[in-house]
Formats: sequence, C-alpha cells, structure tokens
Amino acid sequence: MTILASYSDQGSRLAVWPVVEELRKRGKEVALVLGGIAAKTVTEEEKRLRIFTSVEQVVSACPKPEALITGVCGSKDRGFGQAVVSTYRDRRSTIAITDDWGNQLLPDWTKLEHMPDHICVNDRIDAEITTLAWPGFLSGNIHTTGWPGLDGCAGIDVVRAERQVRRRLNIPAGLPIVLLAGQVGFAGIVCQAVAAALNKIGREVCFIAREHSRLRGHHGTAQKVQAWDRGVKKFFNGIVRDSSGFDDIMPLVASSTVVVSAFSTVLIKAAALRKPNISILYPRIMRWYIGMSEGRLKEYPLVELGCSRKVENRWELREALEQSLSGAPNPLGLLTNQEKHFSLDGKNAERAAGAVMSLI
Repeated sequence: MTILASYSDQGSRLAVWPVVEELRKRGKEVALVLGGIAAKTVTEEEKRLRIFTSVEQVVSACPKPEALITGVCGSKDRGFGQAVVSTYRDRRSTIAITDDWGNQLLPDWTKLEHMPDHICVNDRIDAEITTLAWPGFLSGNIHTTGWPGLDGCAGIDVVRAERQVRRRLNIPAGLPIVLLAGQVGFAGIVCQAVAAALNKIGREVCFIAREHSRLRGHHGTAQKVQAWDRGVKKFFNGIVRDSSGFDDIMPLVASSTVVVSAFSTVLIKAAALRKPNISILYPRIMRWYIGMSEGRLKEYPLVELGCSRKVENRWELREALEQSLSGAPNPLGLLTNQEKHFSLDGKNAERAAGAVMSLI
C-alpha cells in the first residue's frame, strides 16, 4: 500500500520531504499530493515519485492509502492541504507535521474537518498551539519529534561556512557580520531600524540585508520595496554585501555574528545553530502578529522559549546589537535555552517517520 505525503508551500515541503525520504529508506512506497507553489516547483527528487496535483486525482488513484502525512500550509494555497485532510481523515490515519509554531493552524486549520488524527511538533508551545487550534485534541496523539526541516543544521560546519561566505562575498576576516532576514510585511520598517541602529553604534560591520524572495513579486508592493531599499542605502557604518548568489540561507546564518528579523523562520534556524538573534517586535508589528492568530498567541514563541532577544523600540534594538557585537561568549544569554529546545542530533525526521510507522 501507498503512503500519501501532501504539501503546497516551501515551509511544509521542508517539513514533510525529510520524512518521505526516511519512510522510503524503511521500504515504504510514498506518493506526493502537491498543491500551490510546490506543484509549480517540483524538484528532481520529487519527480522520482508518483505525483498528484488535485484531490480528485489522488482519491481516484488511491482511495484508501496506508496513511496520509501532511504539512500545515496556509490559506494562500486556497485550502489545498485542508481539503486533502478532510477527504482522508475518515479513511486512514492522518498525521500533520509542523514547521513553525502553530504555523498556519491558527486560524487556517481550526475547523474540525481539517483536524488530523496525529501531529508531530517541536516543543511544548507547539503542542499547546495544537490544543488551541483544536480543543480536545488528544495529548497522546501529539508527538514531540522536533522539526524535520531543522535536521540540516546538524551537519553544518560553521567554521567552513563562514570561510566560504567571507571568501565569496569578499568580507574581511574579523569584521562582524549582521544578517537581516527580511519579510514581506514590515520589510522597510525593520530594515531602516537596523540600519539606523548600526550607524548609531559606530562600529564597522558587514551588513547583509537578505530580502524576502516575494518582496519584489506579486506579494510585495512598490512602497515596501522602496522602503527596504531606503533602509539598505541608509547604512553607512561598514560594508553592504549582496547575498543573492546564495540560494541556501543556511551558510549565511552559520557565518553571521548576529541574525536579526521580526519573526522570520530564519530566526529559528539561527536559534538551532546557537546564534545570537534579535526579534524586532515593535508594538505595531506585535499587534499584527497577535492578530494573525486571532488573539490566541500572546507572544512570539521563540522569545517565550528564551531563544531570541525581543526588542520593542530603537533603544532596545541598539542595546541588543551592541551586546551581540561585543565579542563576549553567549552575549544575549540565549545559549542554554537554544540547546534545550532545539535538538541538533539530525534525527527529527527519523522520529517523525517512527511516529508514522507506529500508526500503520
């Protein structure tokens, strides 16, 4: 029999695909059910498997699969992932795999017909968000496996990555690297705030402003792009480097002295790699973040876990950056919590696949 694996965006692909690979190592046949951007950007590895791109298509070919595993995709995929779960939830075991705290569970997945039988999460907050989304979700069906998408962090040679980045971007040895991971929302506000703070500090750094891949696409606007560009141009206290030649952001994270964003998933990668990182959550940004969960979340989970420094104004941002650039070990006091909450044994996908196998 066939196990179905469903996802429709890059985040859920990073969560589910490592589990697919692990299941295939165990001799299981897996077919993919792809929607949204995932269906438009099929990789060479994915092409080796059977692929379905509609609910009708997969139900006709696989009416009763051995199990269904799914990422937790947002409403931008027009409910594709939810439709797949609601179709199969009464036929076979359905197992969701998260790639962020609550990801799109709040509010996009809260209808009971979208609730999977089991879910794989990273930590206690991820588990708590599950019960917020679906009150009454059985605690025994929540598996704390760690996020499979972070397994790649386990194999990163930080020293080698830094040498590679400095060589390719011509960054002098010893010059601190500040990586700004941009988002589409609040891109200009955050970029200008970081540039202004770095200028005030007065210490030369390499500023890598990594804009979001959709900033200049249909999800962005001319005003957001202009605000971002003004922020980059405003910086004068060091050098600016363009990182667009790096398809993978992980070497940039690994080589950074500090990583800064609002609530980008890049901050999660920074925490997993034990990097100082700063969450810029000015009141306006925080109100928007809380509103996205319809008020269910009161704090950014990475901050709540003690794995990121939250700043709420320009003075706190400047202080956090100064501390990060001080050269002191563990400058923001995050290391103990990062080690506690993010496993770097490279076995998250293995644990998630084990949870799937236990249900077959």
